[in-house]
Amino acid sequence: MASIFDLEEYRFYRSGFISQRVEFSIRLSYLDGSRYSSALNAMSWLAPRVAAEIRPLYLPCVRAVNVDAGIVPGFPERWAFAPDVPPSVVAQASSILRASRWDSESPLWISRAASVGEGVLRVSLSSSGVPVIQSVDPAAHYVGPDGLEFLVRDLKTVNGVIEYAEVVSDEWVLYFRDGVLHSRVRNGLRASHFVRHRHIDNGRAYGDCAFFVAMSLLDEVNRIATDIASLIHQHKDPQWGVIGAEGGVDLKRGGDNVWFIPQGGDFKVLVPGVDIPGFLEFLREIASQVEKSMPELAFDELTSKELVATPTVELQLLELVLLVRRLRPLYDDALTRALVLAARLAPSGFSELAGFDGQLFDQQRAVLPTDLGAKLDLEIKRLQLERVRVAIDAGKVDLPVSEPAKPSASGLSVMT
Repeated sequence: MASIFDLEEYRFYRSGFISQRVEFSIRLSYLDGSRYSSALNAMSWLAPRVAAEIRPLYLPCVRAVNVDAGIVPGFPERWAFAPDVPPSVVAQASSILRASRWDSESPLWISRAASVGEGVLRVSLSSSGVPVIQSVDPAAHYVGPDGLEFLVRDLKTVNGVIEYAEVVSDEWVLYFRDGVLHSRVRNGLRASHFVRHRHIDNGRAYGDCAFFVAMSLLDEVNRIATDIASLIHQHKDPQWGVIGAEGGVDLKRGGDNVWFIPQGGDFKVLVPGVDIPGFLEFLREIASQVEKSMPELAFDELTSKELVATPTVELQLLELVLLVRRLRPLYDDALTRALVLAARLAPSGFSELAGFDGQLFDQQRAVLPTDLGAKLDLEIKRLQLERVRVAIDAGKVDLPVSEPAKPSASGLSVMT
């Protein structure tokens, strides 16, 4: 299969694209457990026991990604628009989201970004001419040092694997198949058709994924598991030691299982001192630390409560709330930019959104689920308090006045 990076004009970008793909592949290996495959395959008889202990290590990573995909959009209304956004802009943005089937596309976008640390959205026109937004595999999208953008996908067909590629510049969008140019179109936007952002921005070459902090702990497990596997492989053939017999004496073996040794001698198998129980306990401790390193897993605390976003619950899950407050601006900004780009790409009917300059989504929307009954109760109390204030301002309600304090028998003043 030929590649676009075999072409002279794009060969310069090959190493950067491959480096990114390798990095994202490594991060994904923490999610499916393949990160430990080489060590487990070398563990022989111990592999099943270790595999059972390793599984709890990567399942929390998957859960953290799933929680991010569910909690970032907001509760109870997902992707709630900011109150100061004009109704015409809201209507046009909502139309694009409906055409994009955003209820199903949104979780895919967030889970991809949370898995590798980078998220990518692509804007295009549907067959009916309606602008749509789609999630793109971040490993397939690459931005060169000079800003030239690539979308490179390997697609399986009945005839094998075919590489489809797009190259986007300010002037042209070029389409390749197995490294051969087959069409080109003018870039009407004169800008990128992609919006790329980070899941967590810590100033590194790539954004941090949902389990980035836990990766160093998991790497330590892999290192020790590899050492244990090396010891097992090194001593897979038993080593025998003869005790109480002079050197040079020939040992005779009869049949398959019986050995004859000189009188007064003995022999034993020499086994390396590998603390298997200690290693398994170490894996359990690491599993506990992995869960503690990801605030998303504190979401389990809500299952034992009535799912009311009271200050008490938010205080108990403060680390999770702070994390979501950090994530949301990156996702809200990316989706806002994608919607404005999509509106600019449309031939007509989206002019208000195309010219919008601001943030579409409500930055203060709830982080945790709110029980409807509790929400109504709070609203009723707020309205009651407001009525009392209005009545006081109108002079229809007199505030109670405390009587002077009366001296008590002990000499202390008593309020009545």
